[in-house]
Amino acid sequence: MDFEQVHSEVRLFWVEERYPFEGGGESRLSTLQADYGGSFPRDLQTYIGHFLSPDRFLFESVGNAIDVYGFDDLSRRLDGYNYNPLTNEDLDDWSDSWFLLADEGADPIIIDLVEGRGTPRVLQALHGQGSWDFDVLAFSLPQFALLVAARHYALQMVGPAELIADDERGFNLNLARPSGSSLGSSAGRLRSMNRGLLLLTMRSRARVSSGKKASAAGH
Repeated sequence: MDFEQVHSEVRLFWVEERYPFEGGGESRLSTLQADYGGSFPRDLQTYIGHFLSPDRFLFESVGNAIDVYGFDDLSRRLDGYNYNPLTNEDLDDWSDSWFLLADEGADPIIIDLVEGRGTPRVLQALHGQGSWDFDVLAFSLPQFALLVAARHYALQMVGPAELIADDERGFNLNLARPSGSSLGSSAGRLRSMNRGLLLLTMRSRARVSSGKKASAAGH
């Protein structure tokens, strides 16, 4: 999957006035690569330079929204991650190769600049755990963009009460609808996104549960 395919897919279902992937970040890309001292992986260059919007966009999720940064929000200095603005000190536990794309309730979403020079994976970790333990969130930047947009649409247009089921199978997406369902033509598109949406939704639920357990253990 590439970014043109993402545009094609998202435009099939996107109904909000503001489109989240406007492009136009070529100048910002040049500045960021100079700040980092080298060329970014191919997908990240395309993402920043030709795909991303200048302003951040909050994508609905299960729990906290995913705050996808606009290209004007991207920076090498990351307050709270690699820099403490209160003490004006660098934080040593953040790798120089971790490029912050977004966050979900302050849980960082990154790519590792040294992993896969063409198509690095998108990774996410829980904050406040004492160390950064990143898991795979998506297998490429185009996949990440499509999945967050599709889940946003699903939760906005259908609603979590209809879309999400917690039954004998566990926590899952309830996309099997009868032909007369109020979802109408949306059901087919949502069903085709089932695997990707399920991946991100279950990861969000797992992170919320893990955070609650960690909080309870600390009391």
